[in-house]
This record gives sequence, structure tokens and C-alpha cells, in this order.
Amino acid sequence: PLILQPFVENALWHGLSYKEGRKEITIAIAIKDDWLLCDIIDNGIGRTKALELKEKSPEIHLSKAIEITRKRLIDFNGDATLSPVEFTDLFDAENNPSGTKVTICIKRKINDSSFSFNKSK
Repeated sequence: PLILQPFVENALWHGLSYKEGRKEITIAIAIKDDWLLCDIIDNGIGRTKALELKEKSPEIHLSKAIEITRKRLIDFNGDATLSPVEFTDLFDAENNPSGTKVTICIKRKINDSSFSFNKSK
């Protein structure tokens, strides 16, 4: 539960809240082999600029949600050698920051007996 929430919240607060103009968040989910891949993409100010603004802010807020979620995913996926969260900085054609992409990898654990469809309806 709430695996995507802290990443979407970060995109809103850090990526988009300071951006002027059109603000977008895209969530894309795909299956690749034994993995569920969730991409959260924003067209915000980028992680470098967001960090600069955070350092200038008098408010100190230490969020632990991303790290807690990362640890939960490692436990769920059952492999501490694979990072379940990947951050990618996005750039436009002029190499200016143009947002962030977060990819979350969740191991698919399907038990055929857990899925049933009632065809009688």
C-alpha cells in the first residue's frame, strides 16, 4: 500500500511547486518479465535546482518516506543487490533540467490459484 505515494508527493512538492507554466506528472505502469515497472515522470525544475532551493529554505524537514519505501521494496523483492528505485534526471534539447523520472521495480509474485474469475455472471 502507498508504494507510489511518496514519489508522487516529492514530484509535487520539490519538482512542480516552484515551476512556472504547465505542470505535469505522468504515471506509467508496465510488466517486463517478472517485474512490475512503475515510472513517475514530472516536468518540474529537476533535482539539482530543488536541492538548491531546499538548502536555502529556513524550514528543515527530514523525510524518511522514500527510504522506508525503498527498504520495503527490497524486502518484498527478496534481493538486496538490486535497487528497487532508480532516479533519472531529465533534460531538454538545450541540456536544461526538465524534470525527473523515478522508476520503481516490484517483483511479480503470481500464484495462479490466487486469481479466479466467476464466469457465471
